[in-house]
Amino acid sequence: MKLPKKKAKVVLETVATLESDRIIAPEVASAIRANVEPMGFDWRRLARYSFIAALCCIVIALVATFCDEYVIELLNRAWAFIRQFLRMPPIVRSVGVAAASALVIWLGLKRRATHPDKIYSNEAVFTIGAAGFACSIYLFCRSINVVDAHLVLLTSSLLYFFLGLALESKLIWAYGILTVSSALGADVDYGWGCYSLGMNYPLRTVVLGAVLLGGATLAAYAINASLTALKRRVDLLFGVTRVFGLLHLFMSLWILSLWGSDWDYHPAVNFRTDLMWWSLAFGAVAVATVVWGLFKDDSVLRGFGLTFFFIELYTKFFEYFWNGLHKAVFFAILGVSFWLVGRKAEAMWTMKLSRTQSKEPS
Repeated sequence: MKLPKKKAKVVLETVATLESDRIIAPEVASAIRANVEPMGFDWRRLARYSFIAALCCIVIALVATFCDEYVIELLNRAWAFIRQFLRMPPIVRSVGVAAASALVIWLGLKRRATHPDKIYSNEAVFTIGAAGFACSIYLFCRSINVVDAHLVLLTSSLLYFFLGLALESKLIWAYGILTVSSALGADVDYGWGCYSLGMNYPLRTVVLGAVLLGGATLAAYAINASLTALKRRVDLLFGVTRVFGLLHLFMSLWILSLWGSDWDYHPAVNFRTDLMWWSLAFGAVAVATVVWGLFKDDSVLRGFGLTFFFIELYTKFFEYFWNGLHKAVFFAILGVSFWLVGRKAEAMWTMKLSRTQSKEPS
């Protein structure tokens, strides 16, 4: 079995570890080593690619030499078609772009069926098709004299969600979440010298994060396992939905703890009270997330909760003590706190390592 050098090294190191831990017999380890052969440099493949590149260069040189006017004429015709297409009514352009996008999606599905291992290039093809559909929606809205950015973004997000679910694409699903977030920010009114949103943008994204987090959790537990296709799609998109929900929730709470929920002019006392309540809410949500992550043994929840809990602590430290303390004392306290956190993290890591070693067979 020929493997690239890096993969062969990983396989051989794994076999050595399993043999030393007495998980596999020495005879089995020797048989695996005998069948693993690191691949050397593939000179034959290099020669083939070099000849293909040489032929391509020769063809390009011949085209550039003898068919220069013909190539220019083709480019002029293509540019003329593009200009004529841009002069068409928006509804015609919308239908044309939608048809082209559908063709790209269809080609992407055929390509994924043939090459399922090429995940990133397949996702790139689907992304081009999804972006084309969003452009088609914009042109359609122009054709009916609707230029509301909020409506265009919201409609595009619904399309992204549909395509992400139908195509089982995490990337397009993530585009849908980001587009919804952008739609919430696009729905604003300008007055009295500042933006008045009813709910300001961070407060809206707190709601969005809670909806994403709750919806992902509810869908993961509520959908019956007998619905195989839907269950597979939900399980595939659960992780990215939950991560974006946690990001929206914690980032918005952090911003609200800094600037509050009312961005209009208000007295300093009310402003401080508002910040205090949002800071307490931020800390409570972070602690609850850590506790829930420990209860469910979920590293993602624990990581988000601990990270943003420490962000909140250090943010308040800078907010309340930057001007009140001498800078030497300020950074001394900051350094000691980081040293204590590092010491505790090192102790936890050592405890985890000792538990792992104690479970290994002797």
